[in-house]
Parts: sequence; structure tokens; C-alpha cells
Amino acid sequence: MAEDNNKDKIQGVDDFFSSIPQVYFNAVKINKSKYDLQLIFGQSLINPFLEKPQQFIKPLFLGNTSPQHFKAFVKVLTNVLTEYEKEFGEIPDKAESKAKE
Repeated sequence: MAEDNNKDKIQGVDDFFSSIPQVYFNAVKINKSKYDLQLIFGQSLINPFLEKPQQFIKPLFLGNTSPQHFKAFVKVLTNVLTEYEKEFGEIPDKAESKAKE
């Protein structure tokens, strides 16, 4: 009986997450005004069909938030990053990586 209950809980989680769109992004542009911040998340791609392939950013989704929520979000991200690096090791900064090459 308890096993069936756990299966129902797992199914509920699966249903919940399957209803949320999942998007991979590796680029973000942030616009700001006095009252709002706008985050444009995108994916950095290369167009191989040009004579000289060029990199471009494909916008994927847009998020708008208040400065107060953005500040709280940055604090959460900072804490998660700190914990991540404690567990898995320091992530090299992109600029530092290029300087070493």
C-alpha cells in the first residue's frame, strides 16, 4: 500500500515537471529601467550556411521583474553558485580561461 502511495507521488512530480517548458540557454541580455528589469535569455549559435560562419544569439524567452525581486534573485544565484563550487570545484571565469590560452 505504501509502495503504491510513493508511485503516485512520483507520478505527480513527473506530471508537474512535464508541464513546465524546458529550455537550454547560454546567453542573457539584461535591459533596465527605474521600475523593471528585462532578461532576454537566448542560445548562442553559429550559422554554418554563410560563406564565413557567424555566431549569433537566438532569443528564446523573455522575463520581466522588479528591481527588488532581481536583487533577491541575484542573492539566491550567488548562494547556489557558492555551494556548487564548494561541492564540484571552482568554475573558471570565461575571461580568465581565454587569457590562459
